[in-house]
Amino acid sequence: MSYLRTRIFLRGIAIGIAREKEFQELMLRAIVPKVATKDDLENLRNELRREIKDMETRLKNDLIHYIDKRVDDLNRRIDDLRKFMGIGFIILAVLLSALIGVSLM
Repeated sequence: MSYLRTRIFLRGIAIGIAREKEFQELMLRAIVPKVATKDDLENLRNELRREIKDMETRLKNDLIHYIDKRVDDLNRRIDDLRKFMGIGFIILAVLLSALIGVSLM
């Protein structure tokens, strides 16, 4: 076939596809599965938002747990220091009492 005949043949096919609803539907069925629709993009957007929200919640909970643990550790250390200081004051009071008792004799 010559170039001109090939162009005329292809133009006829293109016009036939444009005019025939059946051919249009066949073309759309071949193309549409590969194309994202607005609904597809909206669904993806909503899914990503949910995933981000879930990650925010997990990170927030992890941070709260970490801070609570650190505060509990600090409270334990403070309690230990209070006990140590209490014992120290008792020992100091006993020593002072003994010294005062000895000096009064």
